[in-house]
Parts: sequence; C-alpha cells; structure tokens
Amino acid sequence: MISREDEQSALAADRRFVERLVEHTVSKGYGENNSHWGQERKIAAIAIPITHEARLMGCLNLVYIAKAMSVEEAARRYLPAMHSVVRKIQVELGGESE
Repeated sequence: MISREDEQSALAADRRFVERLVEHTVSKGYGENNSHWGQERKIAAIAIPITHEARLMGCLNLVYIAKAMSVEEAARRYLPAMHSVVRKIQVELGGESE
C-alpha cells in the first residue's frame, strides 16, 4: 500500500515503472541510485540483495557522494567485496560454517 503522497510514492505506485526498474536491476546484477533521490541529489548508491531460504532478508548498500565516482566505477571497485560480505551473512543466517 502506498500511503505517502510524494514523488517516490507515485513512482512506487506505477506498476510499469517498477517492472522496468526490476528488469534493469536484474540485468545489471545490482541496484543503483545515481542522484535519483529528490532531496539527496548529491548521493549515489549500489545495492545487492541478502536472501535466505528464497526470501529477501535485506540489502547491502554502498552509499557515497555522487561526484566521487560513477555508479559503474563503484560497481567495478566494490561489488566483489560486497558479494563476499553477503555470502558470509547468508552463511550465518543458515547457521552453516563457511
């Protein structure tokens, strides 16, 4: 249910927008925000999901000043380490040893 009345809520209520966003995210392998937050235009971010037993548990995000680097540069530099951290979290969620 979308209860707020702001730009982000309007986008969340737009089924076609959300479907395109999910397709884009899946194709890249990570979520991205390149100065898209209305009130935080100086911020950029990349994110990957944390799952457990086929359920989304959360996301690991890297948030940074957009001028510091492009989203593609952040992905190239930091996604490998982020994936490593997510694997460790998922192991802990499952009660397994690495």
